[in-house]
Amino acid sequence: MRRVFIYMALFMAGSMSTAMHAQLSRGGLPLEPGAGMDELVWIQIENVRDDMLLLEDEWAAMSGKKNNRIAKELPCLLGPEDSGSWHTHANGTRIWQLGIQGDGARALGLVFDRFYLEPGVKLYVFDPARVQILGAYTSLNNKASRMLPVSYIQGGELLVQIEVPADRVDYGDIRIGAVRHAYRPVFDTRSEKDGSFGLSGSCNIDINCPEGDDWQHTKRAVVRMLSTENCTGVLINNTFEDGKAYVLTAAHCMFNWQNGTYNHSVFYFNYESPYCEGPDGIDYHSISGARLVATGDTSENETDADSLDFALLELSIAPPDSLTPHFAGWNHSSTPPSSSSTIHHPRADVMKISQDHDAALTNYHTYPYFRDLKYGSFWRIGN
Repeated sequence: MRRVFIYMALFMAGSMSTAMHAQLSRGGLPLEPGAGMDELVWIQIENVRDDMLLLEDEWAAMSGKKNNRIAKELPCLLGPEDSGSWHTHANGTRIWQLGIQGDGARALGLVFDRFYLEPGVKLYVFDPARVQILGAYTSLNNKASRMLPVSYIQGGELLVQIEVPADRVDYGDIRIGAVRHAYRPVFDTRSEKDGSFGLSGSCNIDINCPEGDDWQHTKRAVVRMLSTENCTGVLINNTFEDGKAYVLTAAHCMFNWQNGTYNHSVFYFNYESPYCEGPDGIDYHSISGARLVATGDTSENETDADSLDFALLELSIAPPDSLTPHFAGWNHSSTPPSSSSTIHHPRADVMKISQDHDAALTNYHTYPYFRDLKYGSFWRIGN
């Protein structure tokens, strides 16, 4: 059984929610361009050596770096002003399209480093067969940061489409600042148990099995995080109990271990199998983007690397009541818990629970794989 460690106290009660628009996608289908459209413009992104990335991951693991990387982020500058093609639909809607190709990619994701849409304008991201559709993104997705990371489209091709109503001249301000080339599986179309991933170890039990009966409220605090890495976070309460959308996660989930840059994530709520040992769960309850509030660990400073591995984030918008969010409690007791229940998304699988009926271990100066963690900064789970 693989040993794990926990650096925060166990979840406690403390639920509240705030009703706001927060869904990442607004639904709907992109318009078919129709006859008379100019030939679709395709952009070929930088070729990626997947084999080299896998070797880098092996080196990182041997060096003690925590790494669950699934994709490489490729900077670019693509937008309606300088790429793609425009045409007018039969109903008067102006449509901009751009195709993006990544040879050999398991999936492609996007980060809009400029995202602002005028009311009525829609943006979609989808595969050429229009089977996987992300969107519509609208002015309701506008944020103060003017950034929007979106999830992945399976395969090596995707299309971006903006639809501008006939009565509107300006669409807003849109630019793709990075394309994420996934070199590890992001999706799996299998229909059996845990169809999206199914990679977690046997000590991880579906949250809707009997082991999770006492944790049905708390589980709603746990979020799956997807950027260039797969991770888990927890929606956490604060001493004001005012529903501020703080998420606690690990610093190594938020910073690229190669260059220390901040990873913008998509946060998925309620990603679980609907029943014990059941099929894959829904993965469209999502919120995009967060502000980094605090961290004790970045790769920018080698002397501090892995010394205090946490990151506190504030989601770009508060989760609405429709997501049934739960704000987990916490304490700063130095007394080891007598037993431990850990709810998470191991290897990005559906939500799991792992339990240890013995006391957590403390007084460890180091953790075998990550030697630089500060004394007293984590609980260690023996088995």
